Amino acid sequence: MLTRFLAFCALAAAETCVNGTECEEVDFLSYAAKEDFPRRKRRFRRHHGYGYRPCKSAERPSLAEGPVPCTYSKTYAYPATVVQEDSGGVAQMESRCDSAGEDYVNNQCEATCIINSNSQGYDYNKWDAVKACPYPAGATEFPIVSNQEQCMQLYDNFTALGEAVDITWNGEVYRTGIGHGALIGVRGNCLTIRYNGKNAVIFQVDIRSWSLEITQKTYLYLTDNENPGGFCWIPEVEIVNCLDIPGMPSSL
Repeated sequence: MLTRFLAFCALAAAETCVNGTECEEVDFLSYAAKEDFPRRKRRFRRHHGYGYRPCKSAERPSLAEGPVPCTYSKTYAYPATVVQEDSGGVAQMESRCDSAGEDYVNNQCEATCIINSNSQGYDYNKWDAVKACPYPAGATEFPIVSNQEQCMQLYDNFTALGEAVDITWNGEVYRTGIGHGALIGVRGNCLTIRYNGKNAVIFQVDIRSWSLEITQKTYLYLTDNENPGGFCWIPEVEIVNCLDIPGMPSSL
């Protein structure tokens, strides 16, 4: 009886983290006997080093975290009225990572993001500055971009570096690209992706998603020319200041 009661409490607690509220880790199920849940799928597996982060509407970008296993926020919005993530199809991530035996996270605050193929959807000739920066209030806070014009200037500066070209930054090589975001990134942010001992630097032009889709030539570089579709490949990611990237202007 006690174990069933604790299990009920755990399910109720799972409903407390929604859009701008606290998401605290409460592991009531650890007290329940396993025989009470003989066929229950383990939905919310956590990668080593993960923990449930607070999901607050006031969370902001930070340079201090360093590279971390890829997750994306389901709640962070900027501008405040704009939803900048899409969790549609996240069950595919769970299925792929379950099949691979990889730990992942998926709760109402955040979920794991994995490298995914994109049918050339983020080749540079498919995007321009207006499409990459659709919001008049500005697409990003990081660095401080106060209007759409500055965001578009930032995009034009980045794409002028070249599509899927190598740049040397802090003694390492990075392959350029555009695509989806991670962590609490929004359109107009830049992020680095590290996988398989290789690096990419990406200008975010679209939503955050479990499906970390980027320029095709760039993800093939990271994956040694293997198509990531169907696999659970979790890279390390970090939001970076676009203006720190070699070849970018020092200010807007």
